[in-house]
Amino acid sequence: MSSKIDVHFTISKNSVSYANYAKSCYLNLCSDVNRISFMYYCLDKVSFRRLKSKGIEALYLGDFAGSYGHSLAIDAALAAFDSNHINIISDTDVAVVAERWDEKVETVLIENEIDMFGTQLEKVGGFISGFSRIQQYKTKPSTTWLAFRPGVEVTGLSTCPNKESTLALDTLELADIFGLPLGFELFRDTGWRIPMFIHENMLSYKVLDLIKPTEDKSKVLKNLNPYHDEFHLGDKPFLVHQRGSMTHLFRRDKLSKKFYYAVDEFLGMPEWSVQRKFIDRWDSVPVLAKRFARKLLKNNGRWFNKTETLR
Repeated sequence: MSSKIDVHFTISKNSVSYANYAKSCYLNLCSDVNRISFMYYCLDKVSFRRLKSKGIEALYLGDFAGSYGHSLAIDAALAAFDSNHINIISDTDVAVVAERWDEKVETVLIENEIDMFGTQLEKVGGFISGFSRIQQYKTKPSTTWLAFRPGVEVTGLSTCPNKESTLALDTLELADIFGLPLGFELFRDTGWRIPMFIHENMLSYKVLDLIKPTEDKSKVLKNLNPYHDEFHLGDKPFLVHQRGSMTHLFRRDKLSKKFYYAVDEFLGMPEWSVQRKFIDRWDSVPVLAKRFARKLLKNNGRWFNKTETLR
């Protein structure tokens, strides 16, 4: 009998439509929609009320933002896991692109007896990570998309960040656990304890291959901004990640528009693809107003760049 799969989303006002797109991919590309359930952890009242108005169960955690808010939602999800199910922590701005993705996840976790399976962070020297000696952990699963095998005990795992200080990787053991060279420092962003949790509990894990749009292997996001991530299982695309759902307006900002068009194109322009709606345009108004105000301040109150002249 196939395992039930629970997908856990962190939600805010700006990410509701992102979640709708991700959910549509999860449902339309799986082998059995009846095995998939969704849980929502809301970081503001707007998203909570919108979900509830559509009859969707959600948990309101309070008004939070940033890494702390994200980790708070993930920790709430960990506490809500049904240990008899496959549980997936999922960013809203991801999209599975593999047909029958649920069977592939089940094969990795249950048939291959892998405890944790997910995305990974950029290696040192990446587009986002750069060459600094202060880095996030490498080679272990990250919270962008993270699946847990049924029965894995997650009590004691917290994803709360601690950006105020770094962790010196001054022993070979620490360097190996966090996947960084000896002498580097660990940037303690959301999920930074995951490698130590894996080590201390002797858990097995597997990560998807990270392919950047600028690489020849890229098939979904080919030639797009390397800000995005494409993840492969074996030699085939499995998942893509836009990044920045709290900043970029869904399918309105150029970066988001190109990303989702590429995903739609790869999937054959499906009828079930989620497009911008009136509510997205309405929500864009205050965001665009703030951007315009910042631009005015930057240009000393002038609507045009101070190096330009009116004609």
